[in-house]
Amino acid sequence: MQHVKERLKASFWFIPACMSLAAIGLAMYSGHLDIRVNVTSSGWLQSLLYKGGYKGALTLLSTVASSTITIAGVIFSVTMVALSLASTQFGPRLLTNFMRDPGNQLVLGTFISTFLFCLTAMGNSQRLENENFIPSVSAAFALMAAVLCMGVLIYFIHHMSTSIRAEHVINVVAIELDESMKNFFSPRRSAGSKIGSESDARLEEFNRKEGSPVPAHSTGYIQAIDEADLIEAADRENTVVKLVLRPGHFVVEGFDLAVLPPGFHIAPRLKEEIQHCFVIGKERTSEQDPEYGIYQLVEIAVRALSPGINDPFTAIGCLDRLCGLLCWIVRQPAISKYRCNRQGTLRLIVAPIATDNMLRAAFEQIRQASTRMSSVSIRLLECLNVIALSTQNKECLQSIRQQGEMTFQSSVAMPMQPGDLEDLKARYQALIAAIER
Repeated sequence: MQHVKERLKASFWFIPACMSLAAIGLAMYSGHLDIRVNVTSSGWLQSLLYKGGYKGALTLLSTVASSTITIAGVIFSVTMVALSLASTQFGPRLLTNFMRDPGNQLVLGTFISTFLFCLTAMGNSQRLENENFIPSVSAAFALMAAVLCMGVLIYFIHHMSTSIRAEHVINVVAIELDESMKNFFSPRRSAGSKIGSESDARLEEFNRKEGSPVPAHSTGYIQAIDEADLIEAADRENTVVKLVLRPGHFVVEGFDLAVLPPGFHIAPRLKEEIQHCFVIGKERTSEQDPEYGIYQLVEIAVRALSPGINDPFTAIGCLDRLCGLLCWIVRQPAISKYRCNRQGTLRLIVAPIATDNMLRAAFEQIRQASTRMSSVSIRLLECLNVIALSTQNKECLQSIRQQGEMTFQSSVAMPMQPGDLEDLKARYQALIAAIER
């Protein structure tokens, strides 16, 4: 269900489609109100309704319909231009973030739903045409919708002018990455690391012998894994499922997704049930893949450092966001790779993500692309220094030292002004001091 929600959020059509259906329903209902108001209305209610004649109401509905669909076409064109610019500057993988933007979806939905409302109301009015009938309620709704569309148009101009700014794009990606990381480091994942003697014996059995594999049913990226259903299936068969891959990995049809204990006979029904717990698609998503958000920020930074763009300020902004995120990550307790049922029996072993892998994912490509830009290399060393001061974990500190040494050595090998070289050495020495404190 969570995967379906993520797919709907990423679709550009869902909110406009819902608004369009609501507009058609409102137009049908307003047609009934037109009949009742024309027959029974009097007093203050009449002052809120359209006071023109039948032909004037049809002209109003026709004018609003034609103008809104024209503006909707302009909005669609402007959106395509913005997406093209975003694809060139920030990378095609970031187009999903623009498609997920509820502001763009609401603007398109407002104009399309207004157009459909007017069309449906015109059809109802022509069907009920007589000498005394005036679609006053429908015309009043159309006037209010036209005023709303003007306000939405102003909002859209402002929204599009800000949404393609590098700072805004970085902020949107960072917010989604923070949410993904908080879900990934949820307290329930850090629990379950203590397992009983029966589970220890099963782990030893996995380590001694090769398990019974469950192959992939299709080729693509693993977008999500339903751990709850896997635990339920393993609990029913009184076995343990060990995952070979995790969300974000690419799998080829026929290669292993998971393994069960050696010698365990996998019934066709159980194999199919385990395969259906893996959502495999044509692209990576951030739903259960925290590294994907890191790579999005890295892609923005690397593109900004390319000779065609040459924008170190955007790269430094990405480094700042990555620094803040990794400072939070290194303070979190280690995530257990064991998942137990309610009775505490081991049922699932997942493929973990090591913190040093996240460090490499965040800084390796930026380090390689920034060797000729001393300002970015200096900022990268400063970020590593802040992260080193945030943890006492020896493995993390070793990975930080490795990244710092490679950053320093690759930058020193390039031609550099003496002042920049002194700044670089000072940042590197401060990093070493923070690691060895």
